[in-house]
Amino acid sequence: MRLQGQAAEELARAAATQQLAVLRAQVEGELASTLHLTRGMIAHVAIHPDMTEETFRALAEELRLEGRHLRNLGLAPDNVLRFVHPREGNEAAIGLRYADLPEQWESVQAAIELGSTLVAGPFELVQGGEGLAARTPIHVRNPDRSQGRYWGLASIVIDVDSLFEAAGVHEVSRSWPLAMRGRDGLGMEGDVFLGDPEVFAREPVLMSVPLPNGSWVLALELRRDLAPAHLQVPLVFRLLGLLLGGVLATLVVLLMRARFRNRQLALHDDLTGLPNLRYVRDRLERLHRRTRQGGEGFAVVSVDLDGFKSVNDAHGHQAGDRVLGEVARRLRDTTRVTDMVARVGGDEFLVLLPGIVERDDLERRVRELSLALADPIALEDDGTIEVAASIGGALCARGEESIDDLLQAADARMYRRKRSRGR
Repeated sequence: MRLQGQAAEELARAAATQQLAVLRAQVEGELASTLHLTRGMIAHVAIHPDMTEETFRALAEELRLEGRHLRNLGLAPDNVLRFVHPREGNEAAIGLRYADLPEQWESVQAAIELGSTLVAGPFELVQGGEGLAARTPIHVRNPDRSQGRYWGLASIVIDVDSLFEAAGVHEVSRSWPLAMRGRDGLGMEGDVFLGDPEVFAREPVLMSVPLPNGSWVLALELRRDLAPAHLQVPLVFRLLGLLLGGVLATLVVLLMRARFRNRQLALHDDLTGLPNLRYVRDRLERLHRRTRQGGEGFAVVSVDLDGFKSVNDAHGHQAGDRVLGEVARRLRDTTRVTDMVARVGGDEFLVLLPGIVERDDLERRVRELSLALADPIALEDDGTIEVAASIGGALCARGEESIDDLLQAADARMYRRKRSRGR
């Protein structure tokens, strides 16, 4: 009987380990993808520290469009909250000094000292529910791209219930005794913030969820009803089962992490780092859907390099890759952070311009892009090469056109310009 009990215990622990490994990977992936969204806003502030309300609102609206778990976003130059989105319902927060808020100042100071993101919470939100606050210090970038003076903080509040629902936490907790601790990223030293604290006292399976500069700890109590005690299992098979269970749990975690990394890679071009056709198509569909529902319109710009094949033929593929990389950089530097520049073919690029709904504004943006690509591109052998581009755009003011019609219209204008120049 004692051996039977040991066998049941081992099987129950193996089952819990496998379940918890999947859950940990899902929580880690959902949180990482949400935190990743703010990188664009932080990079924009680092390069353009003179933030305006209009620019911040445009940035924040785009981030909330992509981030389903975001409750609000804020920027605090010199640690004073000046920009908040959505503004409605958060007016009282404008002008708050973090140094005057003892309950928040400690974590703010810690983030500044660390020089990187720090996650605080979960905590109760005034509007209801629970949230996580992720705060990231911002430093102005010097002309030589080195880190300059401290500018202030970027902060986001993440809806905990939405995050955990998407990660499968609630689903697992309905079938397993589950608990989580590590409030403010303190790991085993932090308070229990989900489930019954007694779970940690019942010899559960424990796994750590890494956070930026911290961690949470998941605890899953064994379900012995999944491993009947009458099951006769030879010792060698029990040991083998435990080993395989541990290996499987590790593989699941690695697989989920690889899946997240592969998803990022699958959405970007390897050479330029720009979003690829799949990514820009998804963004295009979101913008189009929002426009049809009464939101602001947008413009699509098609960019095609003229005579790029001759660059590869005359200078080699390495020079061609350098040209593509420089074109990508110039297009990025010429556009706003709310815009999207994507590489959709060998020498073809697509630019999405949210908020551009007038033909004059579109033509102005097209001229800016053309000028940005007009200067010669330096090659590694100290030579230079001139690469012209044909550019055409189309407007989507009310969403009446299909996405394919928009892309065809932009391509048609681009090809008319190419033909008019004899390219």
